[in-house]
Amino acid sequence: MNKILAGIVAFGIAVCAWADAGWNNSYVFIWPGAGPDVYFDLNGSDQSQNFHGADLGTFSISGSLFLNSQLNAWVNSPDYYTDTSFSLFYRVYATGDAPPEYSSSQSVSIANTGGNNWQGYTPGVNILDGLSAGSYSLDVFAYKIHFWESGPESWEERIYQGGVNDQPFTASFDVIPEPGTLSLMGLGLAAVAGLRRRRR
Repeated sequence: MNKILAGIVAFGIAVCAWADAGWNNSYVFIWPGAGPDVYFDLNGSDQSQNFHGADLGTFSISGSLFLNSQLNAWVNSPDYYTDTSFSLFYRVYATGDAPPEYSSSQSVSIANTGGNNWQGYTPGVNILDGLSAGSYSLDVFAYKIHFWESGPESWEERIYQGGVNDQPFTASFDVIPEPGTLSLMGLGLAAVAGLRRRRR
């Protein structure tokens, strides 16, 4: 009986040790190629809007929309994060289509922001690259991994929407043809209409 009790206590201590890390408020931000970054909350409430359910706007097919993240976490020392400990997983797909596999943008540097708190940024990814005109959904979730100072063991943790596994944060945006293309299309349609009138 004493051995069983000792085992349960040891397991409880191990679980507590594993849990000595977590997320602080983290964000996704977009940069449309001009103007300031626009920030959206993932697991916090610091920004003016949440990423989940957000309408990111309408963008020209030849434009840019860079997806970035600021991921904030804590870990009890002497455990630690490395430069590549943080990642933002994302996928872009036409609204109504089946979602594809995730891609990821991995942090290239991190900083200790005081005490047990850490901050990492993931590089910008142009999510408009290769898209045609249409309406799109953008799914994201955040990922981190920290390492125990005492050995090679590590611990992974993700931020999902509502804390539910495999439920990403989802936003939407639209891609439209360039204004010049729309003008040419309008001229073409007008010319076709003119020819039809003449035939009549």
